[in-house]
Amino acid sequence: MKKLVALIVAAALLGIIVSKRRDGDAPAPQGVGSGDDDVVVIDSGSPSPAAAAAAAPVAAAAPVAAAGTRLAAPTPAEPAVSVGAAAPPPGASLPVAARGPSQLPGAEFAAQVDQAARLLQEGRRLEARALLSELYVHSRGEAAARLRALLDGINADLVFSPRSVEGAIVHEVQAGQVLTTIGRKYGVHWRMIQRLNGMRTDRVKPGQRLKIIAGPASVVAWKGEFRLALFMNGVYVKEYPMGIGREDLTPCGEFEVANMLVEPTWYKPEGGIVEYGQEGHLLGDRWIGFRDEPGATGLGIHGTHDETSIGTKCSNGCLRMKNLDVGELYDFMTVGSRVQILE
Repeated sequence: MKKLVALIVAAALLGIIVSKRRDGDAPAPQGVGSGDDDVVVIDSGSPSPAAAAAAAPVAAAAPVAAAGTRLAAPTPAEPAVSVGAAAPPPGASLPVAARGPSQLPGAEFAAQVDQAARLLQEGRRLEARALLSELYVHSRGEAAARLRALLDGINADLVFSPRSVEGAIVHEVQAGQVLTTIGRKYGVHWRMIQRLNGMRTDRVKPGQRLKIIAGPASVVAWKGEFRLALFMNGVYVKEYPMGIGREDLTPCGEFEVANMLVEPTWYKPEGGIVEYGQEGHLLGDRWIGFRDEPGATGLGIHGTHDETSIGTKCSNGCLRMKNLDVGELYDFMTVGSRVQILE
């Protein structure tokens, strides 16, 4: 079966090469790129102390605030965002798309797609995925869409199937452990562990084996194409459609996740509180808030009850997602995750 899948994927990769080569060696559309020579392949390893500290699922357990009560986390809102390009915080590592050149020549692109096809035919899926991930962040338009389809096909098994543990960490639950402590150990959100293992509850028992994808999580968003992508440890996981700010209210730059809330209360910028579920609530099911940066405040990723707004310039500056999508993204993110917003 793996050989059949590899052959199908290789055929699709050939289609990308042909499409790309029609453009000759002309520069690719202005986009983003990864100059990392060693793209990290998801596999086991000890998380950094910073990543481990970021994994506590405080936001996941946060209840909806009572009227008149402020949550401990910074106020989630859809304010009039102060627009400007945010500078990376000191010492911050840039997401994969921010590293290296912003374009990849057609000949080089085709050669790397050829290499990915060979890797897949040889059953070296982790190496192929790492290479395709790097190509993906260099790409726009049709090329990016085809690469996304290939990567999604690979990740349907490598990431989202509890049966496949290739390239993942397998953790055996010890006495006294709970999902929160296991998440902290590996620097990931406990909800991600629950999701990847098809768990209906948050309870675990000694001896239980859990699939874990190593972090840290990061997001890259392309405003011009109304899409954002999730990466774990620099490797593509999934792409989602999004809405952005009207009148260019969504600034470009790098941001750090500062707070995360389930079923958030909305504190309106002009005053007033709208509880989750009440009429006029704009934040949807999840809030992933960014740390304020000079020239860019009140920004975050959130859901929406109006899915027709996805793919449009609709917000006051935040990145807006379908509730189902933002729920999945939320499960992979942690406080401290990086978000890169590009044109």
